[in-house]
Amino acid sequence: MTTFVHDIALGVVTVLNVVVTVIICAGAALALVKLFTSATQPALFATAMVDARLALARWLALALEFAVAGDIVLMAITPTWSELGMLAALIVLRMALNYSLERELAASR
Repeated sequence: MTTFVHDIALGVVTVLNVVVTVIICAGAALALVKLFTSATQPALFATAMVDARLALARWLALALEFAVAGDIVLMAITPTWSELGMLAALIVLRMALNYSLERELAASR
């Protein structure tokens, strides 16, 4: 039974990691599209660059939330204290990144 739960949790973590990758790639692609479409108008490029950067920051903040969810699922099945400590440090780092992104987004509004 424990192995079954462990396998399901690892599957969930894998799916969440794929979701994180898709979100980051989608956000980066959309930011690049914004930049390339504004490259033909040099007068608007500076504004478009800020808009693209903020849009990418929103996508990254969303991806970090899913990454933290994956870390929490992984923490629930992690067998050793050292792995648990590493996951906790990783979650703290991701939450700090998310906090700084959210502050930057709020300041831009």
